[in-house]
Amino acid sequence: MSISLPLLRHYAPGTPLAWVERAVSPQQFLAQARGLATNLATSVSADGHIINLCEDRYRFLLAFAAALIAGRTTLTPASRAPEALARLQREFAGSHVLGDQDLDAWLAPASTPASAEEDTSIPQIPAEREAIVLFTSGSSGQPTAHRKTWGMLVQGADQLQHAFGIAPGACVLGTVPPQHMFGLESTIVFPLQWGCTINHQRPLLPADMRHALSAVAAPTWLMTTPLHLRACVADGQSLSGVAGAISATMPLDQDAALAAEKILAAPLYEIYGCTEAGITATRRPAQQLAWQLCSDFSLRTEGETCRLEGARVVEPLTLGDRIEMLDAQRFRLLGRADDMLKIAGKRTSLAALNAELLGIDGVQDGCFYRPEGGEEQRLTAFVVAPGASGASISAALRERIDAVFLPRPLRMVAQLPRDANGKLPRAALQRLLDAEASNQEIRRIAADHPALAGHFPGNPIVPGVLLLSEVIALAQRAGNIAGVKQVKFHAPLRPGQAYRIELGELGEPSQAAAGGLKFAIHFADGVLIANGTLQCRP
Repeated sequence: MSISLPLLRHYAPGTPLAWVERAVSPQQFLAQARGLATNLATSVSADGHIINLCEDRYRFLLAFAAALIAGRTTLTPASRAPEALARLQREFAGSHVLGDQDLDAWLAPASTPASAEEDTSIPQIPAEREAIVLFTSGSSGQPTAHRKTWGMLVQGADQLQHAFGIAPGACVLGTVPPQHMFGLESTIVFPLQWGCTINHQRPLLPADMRHALSAVAAPTWLMTTPLHLRACVADGQSLSGVAGAISATMPLDQDAALAAEKILAAPLYEIYGCTEAGITATRRPAQQLAWQLCSDFSLRTEGETCRLEGARVVEPLTLGDRIEMLDAQRFRLLGRADDMLKIAGKRTSLAALNAELLGIDGVQDGCFYRPEGGEEQRLTAFVVAPGASGASISAALRERIDAVFLPRPLRMVAQLPRDANGKLPRAALQRLLDAEASNQEIRRIAADHPALAGHFPGNPIVPGVLLLSEVIALAQRAGNIAGVKQVKFHAPLRPGQAYRIELGELGEPSQAAAGGLKFAIHFADGVLIANGTLQCRP
């Protein structure tokens, strides 16, 4: 027998459903969602799809809920690149794109039909209705579509509540986008189902988080990633108003978790999961090594292969990680099944190497990478460590890892091509490796360059504006550069001295426009001359 599940529940009287610079009540939200659903029902065919590109969390929620009410499926593309969107529209014929600006008119009270305001009932959504199609991040391969019913999403929200016991009425703030599984479960479906207030903001920097936390009086749960937590620890300033935090996308070691809990002054939990299954297991990494499996899942191991079974996966799912079962509901995570390395008879994992790299003083970010093809098992490492040289990082690695695993080459870069969830897709790392090969070009400014005329006669120094023009010219190959957003010079460059320019990986257009493209200028020996950020056009 088909059953229906409510769009929202557990909201106590007076609890806002969302915070969008002001409180939005459940009734106001439902009126807006119903009004938009009426429009979608007439403009999108019954078998059509909604491509939800909204970056504002409340607008995403509104479009997602309206699609559910109208019986339309939401699509969240793995990439916003024009060709990726065109490919998605070809695959899902009749799909309709909704972005933040498309929803502006629906947020005005006068735009909501009177009939929508008069209906105060809570929409009931068939549990078997296809609610959304999500895509894998591409960190392990090409993006693949994963279909989720409304019943699967509600069950995942209930598992999250069972694991963490978040009190209804709390506020939920996410540093992760709602288009990915973790962000969808933790910042959209969970608060809807368990009476929490959704903060529409998506802060990225520690200062942004403090501002967002100060806007809402209710105790806040932070849904975040190790990348954002590392930035908070490096910032060193406490985040007040956090009742608890939940991290996902990659495991935290105990030291990192303890440092994060100190900054948050609150417990930090972790979710182990994937796009295919959603929330799968949980733990508090500052206190626990083992993971607690969600009660609606079971694990079955066969040698080094582990399969996940349960109602939220269409068929048994082979996990990409190596698992050590401690009992029926607890396990240890041993690392990715595909990151094991065996070189000259010695074994380790990419995860273990990355942990050693990130433990070096001065390293802000970094990773080992094993390119496909080419010389077998040859490793590359990318390192973000302003002020450090490649030679110093290599020397530190020699003290920490076996020589057979030392990276050749080791690339000092301005930034890593992490996606919105902090992951590193293989394709992006390969592009970075290819770009770095061209970035290694040694450059020199000739002593008779016209720009040097009149600059420090007798003791000439290359003008900073000339160096920046070289950076912009190189960066224009990767994207539409508007100019220099910020720059800091560390050492003077003289005519004839060798130098090279390093560019970060240009990510999604919206992210690049917001954060910019990082760059660094080094002497040939690795000493930093200047670094900064270029402004990208959307």
